[in-house]
Amino acid sequence: MSPLLKRTKLVVWAMLLMLVTVTSVSAGEKPKPEEIIAKHLESLGKAENRKASRIINGQSQFFLRVGNSATINGKTVLASEENKNLLAMIFDTPQYPHEKMGFDGEKFTAAAGLNARRPPLSDFIYANNEVFGESLIGGALSANWGLLYADKRQAKIQYGGTKKINGRELHVLNYFPKKLSAFKIKLFFDTETFRHVRTEYEILISAQMGTTPENSSQQREQRNRLIEDFSDFKEEGGLMLPHTYKLEIIINGTSGSQQLDWQMNLDKFEFGQAIDPKSYRVTTGN
Repeated sequence: MSPLLKRTKLVVWAMLLMLVTVTSVSAGEKPKPEEIIAKHLESLGKAENRKASRIINGQSQFFLRVGNSATINGKTVLASEENKNLLAMIFDTPQYPHEKMGFDGEKFTAAAGLNARRPPLSDFIYANNEVFGESLIGGALSANWGLLYADKRQAKIQYGGTKKINGRELHVLNYFPKKLSAFKIKLFFDTETFRHVRTEYEILISAQMGTTPENSSQQREQRNRLIEDFSDFKEEGGLMLPHTYKLEIIINGTSGSQQLDWQMNLDKFEFGQAIDPKSYRVTTGN
């Protein structure tokens, strides 16, 4: 082999080795949270469309999965603008008339239902209403979506690796609100499209003291979860938005587990509408 050919082969091998090394390092690098958020916002559509006020209507269903299974049909409406958010499902049955929650930019409100008690979803969120104040509930369906204003909210966001859910590889972001929260919050994004497809909220409730030492020893901590799933993405108003929105509450108590599910199928989207500020302050009657 001639010296020139030998040197050429060495150069080629060196270049291949460098390429493999660079590729390995790039593959092993963790994406930064701000990179994932930027790509997610790009996946929604043009910046001028993202923050437009919106009113979204559709059909809703409530499913009780444990014990006496039941399904109740109803209608839903979502309304939002820069610092306000409304989520309502109207079932119009005496036992379960509605779920109504609103944030008017300063205060969270939830309408009472049967016997002046808040219905299950409203009650769960009312007890942990910082998720509404952070504008996480509803995800990108909301013009007040927290990631549109991540800098303003000053939340701490960390990359949590990837996780496969239902056979789908997803990026995970751990979200820590500026104000102390009892929730562990995880946001999930499709690794190919960067669409936001899921949020998980988990809260751990410590075991309570019993009336006697024996009773106290029988108490157990309670781990509750709220899960949002978003799917069926289609273009509306220049934005790529989900048309199926699911909420699930899993309550694990000393007396067993309870699972409650809501599904909203959204089919009417209106953008740039003027919305009465009073709409976001819900009561039983409105």
